[in-house]
Amino acid sequence: MGYIVQHAIIINGPVRGVENMSDIDPNLGKCIGEVRNQVYRIADSYQFGSLVSALVPSITNGEASFLVAPDGSKEGWKTSETGDKMRDEIIAYLESLKYSDGGASFAYAEIQFDDDYGDQKILRHSR
Repeated sequence: MGYIVQHAIIINGPVRGVENMSDIDPNLGKCIGEVRNQVYRIADSYQFGSLVSALVPSITNGEASFLVAPDGSKEGWKTSETGDKMRDEIIAYLESLKYSDGGASFAYAEIQFDDDYGDQKILRHSR
C-alpha cells in the first residue's frame, strides 16, 4: 500500500569558488555550479537526474541555490526506496565538502512535507 510523504533537498552556496586556495582545502575552490553538477551525476545514476533543478541566483551576496525535488513515490514503494538511497548518497557527498573544522561553504536541508500523517520536519541539515 504505502502513504504519501515528500522529501526534498535544498542546497545553497557561493557562485564563485575561492581561487588559489585548493592547496589549503580542496573544497575552497568549489562553486555551487560544480556541486550542482556532481549532485546531478549522483541523481542521474539512479535515473532521477530530472529531479535536480537549475541554479537559482540570489539577489545579493554571490550565492545560488538548487533543489533536488521529491521522487513522488509512496513510502514502501521501490521508487521511494531508490529515492532514499539517492538522497543518502547526495547528503554523504555534501557532508564530504565540509571543512576540517566542521564548517561548510555549502548549506543544505533535507525536508519532509506533505505527509499523510501531518509530520512535516527537517530531516538532515548542514549545521
